[in-house]
Amino acid sequence: MGFNAAQVEALDYDFSSYPGASGQPWAVAGTVPEPTAARRDQFAAQMREILDLGDVGTGSREDITAAVLQIPIAHQQEITAAMRGALVELCAGSPAPEVIEALPFRLYDAFRDWLMGEMFVARPTMPSAATSASPATAAPAASPTSSAAA
Repeated sequence: MGFNAAQVEALDYDFSSYPGASGQPWAVAGTVPEPTAARRDQFAAQMREILDLGDVGTGSREDITAAVLQIPIAHQQEITAAMRGALVELCAGSPAPEVIEALPFRLYDAFRDWLMGEMFVARPTMPSAATSASPATAAPAASPTSSAAA
């Protein structure tokens, strides 16, 4: 079939299941505008600079967490504010800056990680017509017991 742009999902978010400080669900949902390559690259550069501020490196999440815990609280707050600012710029108004600022840490962290994953994690490509087998010619899948019998 080739490439189909419908495979690239919109950057939709929905915070309506979050109860908020009042206990009432937020009526906040929308779509982050598709960033340009320049905006994505600027965000990546900002995040690298912010991580260098904390000297936390770019290792595993556990390594970064351990390094962050060694940073004085005032400096952690500076890093967190810089990260939120970079995310506000990347989102270009959707969600609104005040929404991003109001997100509690874990919800903000999950949203930021999701968006970064959408921006920077490689996606598998669709197989080309020449390399994909049609259902009629595809080899049957091995059953869990067939390998045990061998």
